[in-house]
Amino acid sequence: MAAVFALLCGLTDPVAHAATPESSTAPAPGGDRTITLEAEACDPGGTMDTVELNKRAWASGEAVLDLKAGLEGQDATLQFEIPSAGSYQFSVIAVSGKGLNVQVLIDGEPLGQPILLKKGAPGQIGVRELSRGRHELTFRSLGEGNVWIDTIELVKL
Repeated sequence: MAAVFALLCGLTDPVAHAATPESSTAPAPGGDRTITLEAEACDPGGTMDTVELNKRAWASGEAVLDLKAGLEGQDATLQFEIPSAGSYQFSVIAVSGKGLNVQVLIDGEPLGQPILLKKGAPGQIGVRELSRGRHELTFRSLGEGNVWIDTIELVKL
Protein backbone atom coordinates (compact mmCIF):
# COMPACT_ATOMS: atom_id res chain seq x y z
CA MET A 1 0.00 0.00 0.00
CA ALA A 2 1.45 3.37 -1.00
CA ALA A 3 1.86 6.02 1.67
CA VAL A 4 1.31 9.60 0.49
CA PHE A 5 2.82 12.61 2.23
CA ALA A 6 1.78 16.15 1.29
CA LEU A 7 4.05 19.19 1.43
CA LEU A 8 3.13 22.77 0.60
CA CYS A 9 5.96 24.84 -0.82
CA GLY A 10 5.70 28.61 -0.68
CA LEU A 11 6.71 30.62 -3.74
CA THR A 12 7.13 34.29 -4.39
CA ASP A 13 6.45 35.96 -7.72
CA PRO A 14 9.65 35.75 -9.81
CA VAL A 15 8.85 39.04 -11.55
CA ALA A 16 8.56 41.00 -8.31
CA HIS A 17 11.79 39.87 -6.62
CA ALA A 18 15.45 40.07 -7.54
CA ALA A 19 17.70 37.08 -6.83
CA THR A 20 18.70 37.13 -3.18
CA PRO A 21 19.69 34.33 -0.80
CA GLU A 22 16.37 34.80 1.02
CA SER A 23 14.26 34.69 -2.15
CA SER A 24 12.59 31.42 -3.16
CA THR A 25 12.56 32.45 -6.83
CA ALA A 26 14.99 34.27 -9.08
CA PRO A 27 15.20 35.33 -12.71
CA ALA A 28 17.16 32.88 -14.87
CA PRO A 29 19.73 33.77 -17.52
CA GLY A 30 18.46 34.75 -20.95
CA GLY A 31 15.18 36.21 -19.71
CA ASP A 32 13.67 32.84 -18.69
CA ARG A 33 12.34 32.56 -15.16
CA THR A 34 13.34 30.04 -12.55
CA ILE A 35 11.08 29.01 -9.72
CA THR A 36 13.01 27.37 -6.89
CA LEU A 37 11.16 25.22 -4.38
CA GLU A 38 13.29 25.36 -1.22
CA ALA A 39 13.02 22.51 1.27
CA GLU A 40 12.56 24.87 4.22
CA ALA A 41 9.54 26.47 2.49
CA CYS A 42 7.81 23.06 2.59
CA ASP A 43 5.52 21.91 5.37
CA PRO A 44 5.78 18.10 5.61
CA GLY A 45 2.59 16.25 6.47
CA GLY A 46 1.82 12.67 7.40
CA THR A 47 4.17 10.40 9.30
CA MET A 48 7.85 11.35 9.32
CA ASP A 49 9.41 7.92 8.80
CA THR A 50 9.43 8.46 5.02
CA VAL A 51 9.60 12.25 4.54
CA GLU A 52 11.28 14.73 6.85
CA LEU A 53 12.73 18.22 6.78
CA ASN A 54 16.30 18.42 8.13
CA LYS A 55 17.98 21.68 9.08
CA ARG A 56 21.43 21.96 7.50
CA ALA A 57 23.34 25.27 7.65
CA TRP A 58 25.21 24.46 4.42
CA ALA A 59 22.02 23.93 2.35
CA SER A 60 20.91 26.73 0.01
CA GLY A 61 18.05 27.67 2.35
CA GLU A 62 19.44 25.96 5.48
CA ALA A 63 17.30 22.82 5.15
CA VAL A 64 17.00 19.69 3.01
CA LEU A 65 14.11 17.38 2.26
CA ASP A 66 15.05 13.82 3.28
CA LEU A 67 13.13 11.20 1.29
CA LYS A 68 13.40 7.63 2.60
CA ALA A 69 11.66 4.70 0.94
CA GLY A 70 11.55 1.16 2.23
CA LEU A 71 9.20 -0.19 -0.43
CA GLU A 72 8.38 0.32 -4.07
CA GLY A 73 5.37 2.58 -4.60
CA GLN A 74 5.80 4.93 -1.64
CA ASP A 75 5.01 8.54 -2.53
CA ALA A 76 6.06 11.99 -1.39
CA THR A 77 3.94 14.80 -2.85
CA LEU A 78 4.72 18.53 -2.98
CA GLN A 79 2.06 21.10 -3.75
CA PHE A 80 3.28 24.26 -5.46
CA GLU A 81 1.91 27.36 -7.17
CA ILE A 82 2.73 28.46 -10.72
CA PRO A 83 2.44 32.25 -11.21
CA SER A 84 1.94 32.10 -15.00
CA ALA A 85 1.02 29.41 -17.52
CA GLY A 86 3.73 27.98 -19.76
CA SER A 87 6.19 25.16 -20.36
CA TYR A 88 8.52 24.42 -17.44
CA GLN A 89 11.73 22.35 -17.26
CA PHE A 90 11.93 20.47 -13.93
CA SER A 91 15.28 19.76 -12.21
CA VAL A 92 16.17 18.36 -8.79
CA ILE A 93 19.31 19.29 -6.84
CA ALA A 94 20.22 16.29 -4.65
CA VAL A 95 22.97 16.81 -2.08
CA SER A 96 23.35 13.52 -0.17
CA GLY A 97 21.99 10.03 0.42
CA LYS A 98 22.73 6.62 -1.07
CA GLY A 99 20.26 7.29 -3.89
CA LEU A 100 16.60 6.72 -4.64
CA ASN A 101 15.11 5.52 -7.93
CA VAL A 102 11.85 7.37 -8.53
CA GLN A 103 9.23 8.11 -11.12
CA VAL A 104 8.32 11.79 -10.97
CA LEU A 105 4.69 12.70 -11.60
CA ILE A 106 3.12 16.11 -12.18
CA ASP A 107 -0.56 16.26 -11.31
CA GLY A 108 -0.61 12.44 -11.33
CA GLU A 109 0.95 12.02 -14.80
CA PRO A 110 4.53 10.72 -15.33
CA LEU A 111 7.17 13.33 -16.14
CA GLY A 112 9.92 11.76 -18.26
CA GLN A 113 11.54 8.42 -17.51
CA PRO A 114 12.33 7.06 -14.03
CA ILE A 115 15.43 8.72 -12.56
CA LEU A 116 18.03 7.94 -9.91
CA LEU A 117 18.13 10.87 -7.48
CA LYS A 118 21.51 11.14 -5.79
CA LYS A 119 24.32 13.63 -5.31
CA GLY A 120 26.14 14.24 -8.56
CA ALA A 121 23.52 12.56 -10.77
CA PRO A 122 21.96 14.61 -13.59
CA GLY A 123 18.94 16.35 -12.12
CA GLN A 124 16.90 17.33 -15.19
CA ILE A 125 13.64 15.41 -15.10
CA GLY A 126 11.53 16.70 -17.98
CA VAL A 127 9.31 19.44 -19.39
CA ARG A 128 5.61 19.94 -18.71
CA GLU A 129 3.05 22.53 -19.84
CA LEU A 130 1.41 23.97 -16.72
CA SER A 131 -1.54 26.26 -16.15
CA ARG A 132 -1.39 29.10 -13.63
CA GLY A 133 -2.27 27.92 -10.13
CA ARG A 134 -1.68 24.97 -7.80
CA HIS A 135 -0.06 21.73 -8.97
CA GLU A 136 1.37 18.57 -7.41
CA LEU A 137 4.83 17.05 -7.88
CA THR A 138 5.10 13.45 -6.69
CA PHE A 139 8.19 11.32 -6.16
CA ARG A 140 7.11 7.65 -6.41
CA SER A 141 9.77 5.21 -5.21
CA LEU A 142 10.81 2.30 -7.40
CA GLY A 143 12.51 0.56 -4.49
CA GLU A 144 14.43 1.10 -1.27
CA GLY A 145 16.74 4.09 -0.81
CA ASN A 146 17.10 7.64 0.40
CA VAL A 147 18.10 11.04 -0.92
CA TRP A 148 18.44 14.56 0.46
CA ILE A 149 16.95 17.18 -1.85
CA ASP A 150 18.07 20.79 -1.45
CA THR A 151 15.94 22.38 -4.18
CA ILE A 152 13.58 21.64 -7.02
CA GLU A 153 13.90 24.09 -9.91
CA LEU A 154 11.32 24.92 -12.55
CA VAL A 155 12.57 27.01 -15.49
CA LYS A 156 9.93 28.61 -17.66
CA LEU A 157 10.87 27.99 -21.31
